[in-house]
Amino acid sequence: MACRNVVLEAVNQNGQLYIDHARGSFPSWLLDKEILKRALSMSGAMIHYGDPSIAYDEDVIEVAMEKTGFTLHNLPSKYLENKEFILRVLKVNPFNIYFIGNELEYDEDVITAAAKGDINYLDESKLVDKKLARLFISWNGLNLKVFSKFQNDLDIVQIAVTQNGLALNFCSRDVPYSIVKIAVKQNGLALEFANEVMRDQSEIVLLAVKQNGLALQYASIRLRSDKNIVKQALSQNPLAIEHVINVCWEIKLLQEQLISSMTEDLILETIVKSEYIKHLPNHLLNDIEFAEKALKVNPKVYHFLSHHLKTNKNLIIKTLSEDITIDILPSMLEDEEFLLECLKHSKTFGSQHKLTNSQLSDRDYIKRALVANPSLIRNNNDIRHLYITDESMLLFTLKQRSGMAAEFVNYISKSKDIAIELARHAGLFCEIGHPAIPYEEALKERLSFEYDNVFLTRNNIESGG
Repeated sequence: MACRNVVLEAVNQNGQLYIDHARGSFPSWLLDKEILKRALSMSGAMIHYGDPSIAYDEDVIEVAMEKTGFTLHNLPSKYLENKEFILRVLKVNPFNIYFIGNELEYDEDVITAAAKGDINYLDESKLVDKKLARLFISWNGLNLKVFSKFQNDLDIVQIAVTQNGLALNFCSRDVPYSIVKIAVKQNGLALEFANEVMRDQSEIVLLAVKQNGLALQYASIRLRSDKNIVKQALSQNPLAIEHVINVCWEIKLLQEQLISSMTEDLILETIVKSEYIKHLPNHLLNDIEFAEKALKVNPKVYHFLSHHLKTNKNLIIKTLSEDITIDILPSMLEDEEFLLECLKHSKTFGSQHKLTNSQLSDRDYIKRALVANPSLIRNNNDIRHLYITDESMLLFTLKQRSGMAAEFVNYISKSKDIAIELARHAGLFCEIGHPAIPYEEALKERLSFEYDNVFLTRNNIESGG
């Protein structure tokens, strides 16, 4: 019983173990419904690895169908003929309509549910069905791309652009004025797909920039310098100034006033998220509280901060600790103690930063770096190449309670010390199948560390250990 509980806990944490071992070392797992349910926590696809005698029981199906990866493939007919069940499955993954294979595939409710997702399963006969086209396109106007037969059908085209203005991209460039109006009113950026005549129509462009100021970039050169249209575009989005022809002082002043009147949240949502960070007001680029928020939204903001903030160590450490990648000024990293702090607070920093030759040759400094970030033994190319066969360095890394060095253990496969540390800290004894450590000792190590996975040796399982 103790052994089964360990198996349940392990599979619950890593469903991949079910695939790796159930059909090989431990076929009894295939008949254990509870182990299969635990594996399903990782992916609904696990159901297809279980024995059919339990995998298709209703309680197992109930768990699987709510998970991504679950498919109707090979399910018994009692499920495939159950409309309510099919609709529930399609709600999670519309792609499953591929696997129905009976008259429900043509049921309007089923098609409607699938229309919210992937429509690539439709065959040619369905793609020329106007009723289906109307249904799919009413859910998503961009589906007009697939129903190419109806791209000149004004009735269908109007449904498409009403639902999503960008569907204008899949229409004839000669669609009527009225269709273009509907499209740009729904999404101003649809102006990109209008013909040159339409992009020089004041009413069309005005509708577009009122919906999205950045649509100004698709207007004719004449209208990109029209003061009324430019003001409307800036009012909707001050960043539209990037697309104004001949920016005069009046327009620049208007843009600055509009940005200064924006709330901080709106600035974070628009300017900081965009490619136009350079338009951030100077006072914000010297505000540490704003900088902390902005870096979470877009790490590129770091390049535009004042020098005072770029060299603020507390700000840098706080940013790295939230797994945000920033290009720290090289001069900052000449401070070796600060570099260690950076390594300590970021899992990815070590793979991006190259240590100097003097740092790499200093074993004591490398050990301090590995204490700060054990993943360096794998993620930093320079450290990996230098220390890949260094038993004492790998052992030191493992003792930091990290499995990062485990993948290199085969280079020193006769080391009993390494094997024991793998069992203790990496939980990978079974994966390595290490010959240097006897079964009794491995078992002892597992009992000493209740969360380790040494149990995955055949001897442990069969003995009930």
